[in-house]
Amino acid sequence: MERWLSGRKRRRAKALGEQSSRGFESHSLRTSTRASTELSRKSSVLCIIIMENRIPPKLLTDAGLSMFVNTIKLRELPLPVEEVDIKDLLWHFDMPVWEKDGTDDWNLTPWEVIRKEKGSEGHQKRVETADTIHPLVVTRYNSRWVILDGVHRLVRFYMQGEKKVKAKIIPTKFLSFREYQSE
Repeated sequence: MERWLSGRKRRRAKALGEQSSRGFESHSLRTSTRASTELSRKSSVLCIIIMENRIPPKLLTDAGLSMFVNTIKLRELPLPVEEVDIKDLLWHFDMPVWEKDGTDDWNLTPWEVIRKEKGSEGHQKRVETADTIHPLVVTRYNSRWVILDGVHRLVRFYMQGEKKVKAKIIPTKFLSFREYQSE
């Protein structure tokens, strides 16, 4: 783990490892934060290493929402696409997975975007323009689905009244392979 990082980044990764061994991924986080993950052999849970001094709040890490992976490569895996009930994914809407306009923090939930609250305009536009051609990318963590890629698309489907969404189910073992981790 530490060989990928140097200096301050290594110290932040160590501090994070001591704080929590659980974690989250969000499309906006993935695009604004460089991160890597590895499978913890001791605790059998996913660990997160944030490389730009942005550690998600405990609320997210406790929910298993810190899997920073290369979603483009995961989309290309020859795995089946299945239908998942949107109701099984709605718990993501309670999580502050994005940042409000003009901030750089974990302070905006999908529910706030749906309600068009102040500071959510940027993510409202991302929801409106979300490319729904691609299925969501999900994995199983602590007996529930965790979205690796596609929260904006999920919000769009929800707002359109959909009950099910297509998702590529990624087996957890792929998340520990270096080739599928964000670099």
